[in-house]
Amino acid sequence: MHNSTERKDAYSRINAQIVERLDEIIDARELAKRWQVPQTWIRNWTREGYANDPIPHVKLGRYVRFEWGSASLSEWWEKRRR
Repeated sequence: MHNSTERKDAYSRINAQIVERLDEIIDARELAKRWQVPQTWIRNWTREGYANDPIPHVKLGRYVRFEWGSASLSEWWEKRRR
């Protein structure tokens, strides 16, 4: 039984690490790299008034961050896939 409990604990830690990686906070440069578009394209699509449906983001003062792996960013991406 002891081994079974240790195994469950190990799986829980691994699953937590996977979830943590999915909710990674990234900046415009990293998002542009991952989507293979210019950084200016990312910045334009997060700007108020530029797009009716801007890329989901979080503003921290002058800093803009994206929640990689979030449902909102994934949905935004899926709407544009063809």
